[in-house]
Amino acid sequence: MGGAKHSLQTFNRTAAGLGATLLTLSLIGLLIPGLFHWAVTEQIQAGTLTQSQESVLQQKLSLKICIVLFVVYGLHLIFSLRTHKDLFLGWESKWEHVAQSRQGWGKRKSVGILILATLGVILMSEALVGSVEFTARAWDLPKFLLG
Repeated sequence: MGGAKHSLQTFNRTAAGLGATLLTLSLIGLLIPGLFHWAVTEQIQAGTLTQSQESVLQQKLSLKICIVLFVVYGLHLIFSLRTHKDLFLGWESKWEHVAQSRQGWGKRKSVGILILATLGVILMSEALVGSVEFTARAWDLPKFLLG
């Protein structure tokens, strides 16, 4: 949509690369519990591992992955906002005059937009969960797959 208004768009290579790396790490973090479940399916069928044991192990694994992703995200914030913020500034001199000529939103408008956006996300999340639950029941999908 940005190309409809602006014929030329530029992106910060460092920010784009870092965003792609974080997205890849998140994807790996989402895939690992599924791969774990797939790997132990044979043990569950053989009876060497019960469903409840597998569930506990999977929850512990998911928690550890979650902690790692939070730490990586925190380090990303420190990297991009504190230690190497100059890499993310881009062509500051080119846009300096544009930033000075524009007035920012006031606090009330900013908070209002934030509240409206949050309500929109809540409504869309509820719609998504409702449609996924309906689809899961219709196709008899396990809850693990939905997660």
